Amino acid sequence: MTSFLVHLKIELAIALNIHPEGEFSDEALLAIKNAKSVILQPDWLDYVFSLETVKKSVADICA
Repeated sequence: MTSFLVHLKIELAIALNIHPEGEFSDEALLAIKNAKSVILQPDWLDYVFSLETVKKSVADICA
């Protein structure tokens, strides 16, 4: 969990321009691209954190 929170903190710092010289990794950009169509849709939180979706996201990033 600590690793997740560290990554989240870094991504938020970049996204909120707190760390303007930072760049998203290619993997983070892929995850963002894939998530845009589902974020903030009905039941999006359940979908994004479902085991199947997480496994697919990891497989896509590692491919």
